[in-house]
Amino acid sequence: MSKMYNHLLVFYDYKNKINRFNSGLEKKGSLILTFQKRKTP
Repeated sequence: MSKMYNHLLVFYDYKNKINRFNSGLEKKGSLILTFQKRKTP
């Protein structure tokens, strides 16, 4: 039981890290997009 619980904790921690990483990429992507839009007249 405790082993299964630990696996779940690790899995959720992993998912949280991936979600944080993806949201960080999205923020960078939107920043780059707005920057490019500003550069083009």
